[in-house]
Amino acid sequence: MLATPIARLRLIGLIESLSWFALLFIAVPMKRMPGLLGMEQGNDTLVTVLGPIHGGLWVLYILAIVLAAKRPGLPKPLIVLALVCTFLPFPIPLMILDPKLKGIEGLAEPKA
Repeated sequence: MLATPIARLRLIGLIESLSWFALLFIAVPMKRMPGLLGMEQGNDTLVTVLGPIHGGLWVLYILAIVLAAKRPGLPKPLIVLALVCTFLPFPIPLMILDPKLKGIEGLAEPKA
């Protein structure tokens, strides 16, 4: 399943997107809106934990893009799109980039 750089890129992209989603829609509301959960004051524990995890996953995603770009067969516009998608919110990269990567996943690997 993770035999190719593109497959790894797709998986890391999914995990990184989900970490962003959890950070923005779970951790930050818990910190900013304490009344939401019946707390007297906000709890920033999740932000403190998820923030660095998301940052590390983002760096790993950029590294996966660089490693996939070194392989022959990955079009340069797709590499640029992957880099642009690192700054887009959760569902957009999965809807735009992932189908394109899936379509070329087997084609980008040189035949042994």
